[in-house]
Amino acid sequence: MLKLRHKREFFVGLSVAITIFLALAGFNSVLLYHNDKAATINQFESLANRVNADMSLTLRNIDGISRTNFINEEFSENSARLFTASEHSEAVGDIQSLFETIISNNAALIAAVAYFPYDDAGEVASENQIIAGSQANLTIDNAQTIIDSVPSLASLYVNWASYSDGNYAAYAFFSRQILDMRVDNYNEPIGIASICVSIPKLSAPLGYASAQAGSSFYLLDSEDRILLSSDPSISSIEQVQGKGFYHLSLHLGFLDWQFYAAQDTAVVWTNLRITFLVEICLLLFLVVGYTVIYLLAYQRSQRGLSELFDFFSSRESSSLDKMPPSSDEEVNRVVGAYNVMVESVIALNEQIVEERNRGLALELEKSKMEIHALHSQINKHFLVNTLSVIRSYISLHDVEQAKLCLENLSDFLRYSLNNEESSTIGQELAASKNYLLIQQARYPDVEYEIDCPDALKELVIPKVAFQPLLENAFTHGLPNKKGKIRIQIHQVGEMVYLDVANTSLPRDPKRIDMVNEALSGDAAFSSNQGNGIAMNNIQRRFRLMFGESAKVSLLTQEGETIARIAFLRKGEQA
Repeated sequence: MLKLRHKREFFVGLSVAITIFLALAGFNSVLLYHNDKAATINQFESLANRVNADMSLTLRNIDGISRTNFINEEFSENSARLFTASEHSEAVGDIQSLFETIISNNAALIAAVAYFPYDDAGEVASENQIIAGSQANLTIDNAQTIIDSVPSLASLYVNWASYSDGNYAAYAFFSRQILDMRVDNYNEPIGIASICVSIPKLSAPLGYASAQAGSSFYLLDSEDRILLSSDPSISSIEQVQGKGFYHLSLHLGFLDWQFYAAQDTAVVWTNLRITFLVEICLLLFLVVGYTVIYLLAYQRSQRGLSELFDFFSSRESSSLDKMPPSSDEEVNRVVGAYNVMVESVIALNEQIVEERNRGLALELEKSKMEIHALHSQINKHFLVNTLSVIRSYISLHDVEQAKLCLENLSDFLRYSLNNEESSTIGQELAASKNYLLIQQARYPDVEYEIDCPDALKELVIPKVAFQPLLENAFTHGLPNKKGKIRIQIHQVGEMVYLDVANTSLPRDPKRIDMVNEALSGDAAFSSNQGNGIAMNNIQRRFRLMFGESAKVSLLTQEGETIARIAFLRKGEQA
């Protein structure tokens, strides 16, 4: 047995060793916790932004389907023909055909379409109502609720469906009061059009919450009531607003709804369980190892004990050097055990480095996925409108024009939907020409011009960079669809400039300053800055390829509004 003096030395030494170990383990745990928490929040924000973008796109598509198909002169004319006996049957057939096309083109989302026309007294003429789709009966059950809820303005509003017995139905009705687009009765209410949408399909993006432990996504109305949720157990948003949750609230740009995301940060501790178990094992190993070393050294060899103390006293407490062999055989066993512990710690450190490197690789893969997501979204309304133009040419027996338009569309889609992340400027300009020819078929009063030196046509840039800018030029730059769009590529010094210009000045010059301020990072994009958001996406993609030198901006010059992409060529970056 140890004498009193040696007992005191033993426990003092063990206490010091445990204290040092606990200090190092505590520091390591805190560091890992903060790093893992930051990584978890970054991944959560990235996932939440992606889900918010998907939800916004789905809701904008529903609004776009309603606007495109119901707010036009042709639909107004068909609505009026419903009340003419000689044309009633034909008008019903035309509207039914339109409804079937809408459902066919959006079969995964839309289950039914209905129209409730007004009579001369402004009341719904139920005998002339038209309903198509698999949920026609559900629409009939909810028709009075839809009609009673119509607002005074012709804006979209939502009713949640229920069966005739009052039970919940997994559908929602997106409706709006339709105004007459004919000149004689312009802006007079003519009826209510409603689209029945599947709630599971509508809320499908919220299911991405399962991709990260502890995250949950919600769709809220203006009073913070939950409309849709990824977690059915949550009935009130206050349940995830307490301590221990990280929150993110984003505007959807649709009605007065908002997207709300919550991340339970307690999952970080769960992820650190393995680290804690390893540290506890190391602590036990330290206690056992120290005891064995001390007893063997005391009982077998005072010389070996001296060698051990000399070794520890000559090194820093955090050193991971292996012990050299001792002159005592029994002490060498302790030395071997200590060296095994050192190897375990080194292996653990290497494993941590490997895990962190793997995390960096996952972040790189995520960036690639974001690039692909940013340029893979093709405007469905552009496709529908283009096909309508082709059908019109066929109806007019202009087969050559229909064939030319179809070829341009085919070339544009083939280029846009391939899996390449980048392309040359020459390929981009060819695809842009196809896009402009398609738009010119719809709007013959719009001219275009493309100017690019041959020396720049082989320069590689992110794919589908021009199409969002061209779409903005048509939508915001040429509201009357008359004028000229110009694409110019040029290089000044080491900077390359990609300009998309239109012959129109903004009605509100301050809007250019607002967009440029947001692009520079000094302000955030609001939900009604659709073109600004598209430009921000382009800027992010160019910066991923060319670095922080890449910049997107709006400017006016000589009667034109110009969207400009500027970047430093890769071979000329410092």
